[in-house]
Amino acid sequence: MTRSQAGEPLYSDNARRPNILLIVADQMAAPALPMYGNTVVRAPNMERLAAAGSTFDSAYCVSPLCAPSRFSLLTGKLCSHIGAYDNASELPATVPTIAHYLRFLGYRTCLSGKMHFIGPDQLHGYETRLTTEIYSAGLELALAIWPENAQLATQLGFPPDWGGAVGAVVNAGPCERSLQIDYDDEVQFHAVRQIYDFARDDDQRPFFLTVSFTQPHDPFTCAQAYWDLYSDEEVGLPKIPRPDDEAMHPVEKSLLEFTGFWKRETVTEAEIVAARRAYYGMISDVDARIGELLEALRRTGQLNDTLVILTADHGEMLGERGQWYKRNFFEPSVRVPLVFCGPLGEAAPSRIGLHVSQLDLLPTLFSVAGGRADNFVGSPDGRDLSPLLAGNPLEAENRVVSELLCDGVTGPNMMIREDRWKYWYSHGNPPMLFDLDADPDEQLNLAGESDHHDTLASFEAQLEERWNVESLKSAVLESQRARMLVCHAHKIGQPPIWDYAVPGDPLARYMRPETEYWQSIEDRARLPKVKTVSKALRETEE
Repeated sequence: MTRSQAGEPLYSDNARRPNILLIVADQMAAPALPMYGNTVVRAPNMERLAAAGSTFDSAYCVSPLCAPSRFSLLTGKLCSHIGAYDNASELPATVPTIAHYLRFLGYRTCLSGKMHFIGPDQLHGYETRLTTEIYSAGLELALAIWPENAQLATQLGFPPDWGGAVGAVVNAGPCERSLQIDYDDEVQFHAVRQIYDFARDDDQRPFFLTVSFTQPHDPFTCAQAYWDLYSDEEVGLPKIPRPDDEAMHPVEKSLLEFTGFWKRETVTEAEIVAARRAYYGMISDVDARIGELLEALRRTGQLNDTLVILTADHGEMLGERGQWYKRNFFEPSVRVPLVFCGPLGEAAPSRIGLHVSQLDLLPTLFSVAGGRADNFVGSPDGRDLSPLLAGNPLEAENRVVSELLCDGVTGPNMMIREDRWKYWYSHGNPPMLFDLDADPDEQLNLAGESDHHDTLASFEAQLEERWNVESLKSAVLESQRARMLVCHAHKIGQPPIWDYAVPGDPLARYMRPETEYWQSIEDRARLPKVKTVSKALRETEE
């Protein structure tokens, strides 16, 4: 890292550097969106972004699970490199994030919404945070426990498995309010007001604003207006049926048992359709909120100066293959939307087919913000995609990787997506190999066919070169044991409080003339800005 004077950004010239608005939806699968071919879902604002910007047709999350995916997205590091194994993993406060790097480059950084931070650091480089987390910041939330640690888990009072969550599907449908709607209302309100605050305050730094919604994460419920956008007939049942039990891969069976859907009678066809319909309604809800963010940028005159990025932390199976939620490497779970739209030169709108990863976000935004490669601490695991966004070629391997180190699986799982192929390694189970050009629905596992022996051997060699699987498994198990012990100890006596509370004194907001001349308070809140008339001048005129 190039050194700078204390408190000074590394890059001080704000000219031509865009504001950055990063919009993250939770569990929003790329195949469920209209710009990726879905003909049922209504998301006009997302379509508008895609039509005007650069849309990546083959973008993948770093891990199909909330916290690990978000930590890798922010740090540009693989989950295994930062200990981000499951939803109860703590992102170390000393690992630089996008927010840290952009602050070094002179940006003001702000977060509204979910980022799934665990532990005492609830900012990770963000200068301000406008909302609390939707989940607890404690270690007890969804701490993965693999079979080797089941006995210790029982001794310490931890359930050895998640226990499933079938209620998110069987209780799906329209609602007046939900936890997700309540949270996203708060996220949206504060984000829109922050956009106005950026326009009317005197801080001339470009901004990096992350707006992270919890929808369309399960449970699958949406407001009646969004439910009514769809019908049961047009939503329909999943395209890919559940495999026969005897033909099912062991990891598929393990996931169905984990989520509670192993028994076929657990969920009816009507419940499946209702869950899918509500999920589509939640996407339309998020889309409307995106429209409000874009309108706030337009009304404040900041739209043409802002790079807008749309993505999601991972996808959603939505009943395909009988699976629900995430925690696997099938396309609906692991492939995510990725759209860049904004002031990036004269490049025309484009569709980009290169396999890309959310690991690429940090180096790309760092480059867009004026950073240099020698400013990085170490090397990011992703690539700088900014040449593609400017309409220039990028010499890069057509390969991305993903990891799954959480509950639902019983050992390390890795994916390598290269050219037409997807390789899935599942520790202790047979591998999977799919040709997505010939078999986009991933129904034919080619790993056992002699015609593909060389292809499989090539991926196995890549796996061995990139990961020490046994060493990684030991590290995950040790992390599980350590966190179980710490979490159990915290239950004895006074527990620590890590959950984020928004700072500030509400009594100091709005009109408090005892602290400042009342006219100055009102003038400063105006947009467009107006000239403030001093109290002394007013008294003289009177």
